[in-house]
Amino acid sequence: MSDCIWCSSPIEATYKGKLFCDKSYCHTAFHYHRTRYYSPLTPKEFKDFILKALESETHPNPHHPIHTLKEEIEDIKNNAINLKEVLTRKELLENEQPTTTI
Repeated sequence: MSDCIWCSSPIEATYKGKLFCDKSYCHTAFHYHRTRYYSPLTPKEFKDFILKALESETHPNPHHPIHTLKEEIEDIKNNAINLKEVLTRKELLENEQPTTTI
């Protein structure tokens, strides 16, 4: 089992080297994107470009899950930074309050 190089959906390969899932959209979108934005590349060169891009954790398809994953990781980092700032402020406030003894 492998993944579609355009949308990353799992595909059951009926033959070795199958590149796209059974949705005709992926095959069409691959060629449309190649001719529109990467016209000097042949289909094989564009496929190699995509495979190399995936190794670098990017993809020319803006709807590819790798972009969503990068956004989610960035959100997690930002939330962790915000949480750390809140906890630091809380700790500073607790340390500033004078203790009263009776």
